[in-house]
Amino acid sequence: MTVVLVPLLWHTVWGIVRMFRTRGSSARYFGSLRYWLQRASAVGLLAFLGAHLWLAWAQPRFFEGHAEVFADIAHEMRFYTPTLLVYILGILAIAYHLANGVWSFFTMGWGIAVSKSAIRWLERVAILVFLIMLAIGWGAVYGLYSRAT
Repeated sequence: MTVVLVPLLWHTVWGIVRMFRTRGSSARYFGSLRYWLQRASAVGLLAFLGAHLWLAWAQPRFFEGHAEVFADIAHEMRFYTPTLLVYILGILAIAYHLANGVWSFFTMGWGIAVSKSAIRWLERVAILVFLIMLAIGWGAVYGLYSRAT
C-alpha cells in the first residue's frame, strides 16, 4: 500500500503547488481546454480517491474492525445511485488525467517528442490509452453493477 500511496501523495502535493503557481495555458482552443480539464480532473480525482480510500479501506478497518466486504461495495453501487455516479465520474477523471498526463510528460514535460508528427502520433496514443482505461474501468463498474443482488 505504501508503494502506491507515497508516490501518489507526492504527485498530489506537487500538482497542487503547481496548480496554484501557474497562470493558465497560453495554448489556444483545444490545448487550453485540455489544460483546464487536466486541472479539473485532478481535483475530481483527488475527491474520488479520498472517498474511495475512506469508504472502502480506512473506515471499515479502523471503525468497524474488518475489511470491507466486496459484495457490499457492489450492493452500494447497484442500489445507491450516488455511489454509481461517483465511480463512473471518478473513472472518467482517472482515465483522462492519466492519458493527458502521459501525453504532456512526453511532449511538454521532458520534450521527448518535439516534432509536430511525433506530437500528433502521441496524441493518438493518448486517446487510445484514455479509451482503453475508460473501457476497463467502466466494464468493471458494469460487472459490479450487474452482479449485485
